[in-house]
Amino acid sequence: MHWDRTPGAAGYEIKGQKAGGNWITLTVNNGLTTTKDVYGLTPSTTYRWKVRAWCDPQGNATSSFTPVDTFTTAALRQAGGVFRTSPPFADIAYHRDKRLITIHLRQQHEPSGQVWMYDIAGKVVFHDRILRHRLAIPVDGLPAGMYLVRIANADQSVVKRIVVE
Repeated sequence: MHWDRTPGAAGYEIKGQKAGGNWITLTVNNGLTTTKDVYGLTPSTTYRWKVRAWCDPQGNATSSFTPVDTFTTAALRQAGGVFRTSPPFADIAYHRDKRLITIHLRQQHEPSGQVWMYDIAGKVVFHDRILRHRLAIPVDGLPAGMYLVRIANADQSVVKRIVVE
């Protein structure tokens, strides 16, 4: 997100929402900063946001909010922007009973690349290099919620949504 700087601002307060959802608040504690990167957004979804300046560091004195602005996130793309006609190079499965995620690389692919697991906020909660055709990731220490598991090598990537209960 990007907005115009307000002279003398100590910081900014951003309110954002998925269209029809609840508003969330983000803060920027620097009056010179006029951008905010947000992560974990849903593909092909419209979001609304507005911003106001803080006239003091505590946010007690503020400007009015800007008019609401909207944007729509891009659609989720397949690797290279081309839809696959063959199966992906890896399978990702969650085994609730074992509290384990398994990754199986197809034999025709070299066991190389990396695996990442992101929480709903976009924070990396697991990262490792892939050195074998099979990999197991225990999820015992993770709180219940939705996660994205991403596997990538030099040519392609696979992303799967996993719900840990």
